[in-house]
Amino acid sequence: MRPSLPDELARDNKELPQEGMMFVGDRGKILAGFNVQNPQVISGQKMEAPMAGSNPKGDQVQQTLGGAAEVRGSLQVRQTIPG
Repeated sequence: MRPSLPDELARDNKELPQEGMMFVGDRGKILAGFNVQNPQVISGQKMEAPMAGSNPKGDQVQQTLGGAAEVRGSLQVRQTIPG
């Protein structure tokens, strides 16, 4: 299924790629390849670049885990399954 050409692309005289994904949110649109490679903000406000020396992925993991040091699926927390 192919959406209609977004106004942002029409304004710049661009076409939608043959395949890909478009995420439409309350604050803008993101266009990415089929496997979500090369995501681009095509409307809305772009995020600020991360500060030098920061590790956004690590911060995201900590936020997801709520600061927990280990999770149940961690290989560090393992038990023998009784047979």
